[in-house]
Amino acid sequence: MWQLWDRITAWYSANVAPEYRIQLNPGATTAQIQQVENDLAVTFPADVRESYLCHDGSNEVGIFTGGSYYLSLAGIVHECSLMKEMMADLQGHIDRGDLEYLESWDGLDLQPRGPVRPVWWTSSWIPILCLQSGHYLCADTDPDEGGTVGQFIERRTDIGPVRVLGTSFREFFAKFVSGLEAGDYKFDTVEGQVRKIRKKRRN
Repeated sequence: MWQLWDRITAWYSANVAPEYRIQLNPGATTAQIQQVENDLAVTFPADVRESYLCHDGSNEVGIFTGGSYYLSLAGIVHECSLMKEMMADLQGHIDRGDLEYLESWDGLDLQPRGPVRPVWWTSSWIPILCLQSGHYLCADTDPDEGGTVGQFIERRTDIGPVRVLGTSFREFFAKFVSGLEAGDYKFDTVEGQVRKIRKKRRN
């Protein structure tokens, strides 16, 4: 994971103005990672653990596609706490039979693409990258049948789990960095994030 972080940092240094460059925190300790695992009752996949030993999160510049930034361990705990509160609120509406609320809420129509459990949220998802609270790219430690433990998935606030992005965070990361280096992305200074370049089709 060190090599991937070095490559993405080098790309930002060469292609992005200083005010938009990523600022990566120092790595976490093994004890700090274990504490978060205990607090959340999950086990980090090996590549996720390695990544946090390299860097414990970043500033909130959109490092990855879509403007997602790299959560710190404290950020993971915070976002998981928010999701737990939202789940409790949803369960309250279900218990009260609040049909007006439930019928207007699109989050119950769960149709993820790929082997992801069709649930609005589960503690087995570890949010690693964040676009906004509720919209995460997560390491999935308990996939649906046919999935891979540690697979990397997209989860959105409005519709729950969306799709599988890769068999692991490492695979997703490596593909993205290779795309940066190949010129498939550029940094949009208006929106403060990288965007994929739409290449013209040849006739």
